[in-house]
Amino acid sequence: SHTGSVVRARIPHVFFKVFQEWLAENPDRSASVRLRFAGWMDPEMDEILSRPPYDRVASREGYLDHSESVGMLMKSHLLLLLIVEDPLKEMLMPGKLYEYLGAGKPILALASEGEAAELVDRVGGSCVVDPHDPRAIREALDRAYNAFLAGRRPFGEPDPEVVREYSRKHLTARLGRMLDEITE
Repeated sequence: SHTGSVVRARIPHVFFKVFQEWLAENPDRSASVRLRFAGWMDPEMDEILSRPPYDRVASREGYLDHSESVGMLMKSHLLLLLIVEDPLKEMLMPGKLYEYLGAGKPILALASEGEAAELVDRVGGSCVVDPHDPRAIREALDRAYNAFLAGRRPFGEPDPEVVREYSRKHLTARLGRMLDEITE
C-alpha cells in the first residue's frame, strides 16, 4: 500500500515494469497480491494503473481522511514508500515515513541514498532499494511475497527503540525541550 500524493517525479516506472514481469512469471500471484494507492495521483500514474495487469491488482482509493489512511496502513502487509527524485533528495525526509514507521509494517522504500533511506535502514525490518535497480526490486518482491505466504515479516523486525525515537510523542517532547533551552 501507498498513501499520499504521487506526483509525476515519484511515479515508480522501473518498479511497475518489474512488477508486471513478476506477475507474468506466475499468474497465480494475482490472486493474492494487491497494490493499494490512497491520495492524489498524477494522471500518468492513473493511466498506468488502468492498464493490464494493474487494472486487476491495483486499487485507487482516492483521498482518504487521516484516520482512514492510517487504517489502510494498518491492514497492509507491506508499505510502499516512494522518494521523489530530486537534487536535494539526500536531505528529504517525507512526513509519510513517520506514519509508516508508526504503523509497524514492513516498508519497501524505493529510494536512492539520503536521509529517508538511512532512517529506514536504521530502524530495520524494512528494505531500501534503488528505484532504478530492477534486480534489487525483484529480489525485494520475491522476499516479501515468500514471507507473506509463510506468514512472517519479510525483512526482519524493526528496532522498537529507534521507532520510539521518531514517534510524535517523543519528537514533540524533544522539540519542547529545545524551545525551553532557547527561551531560557
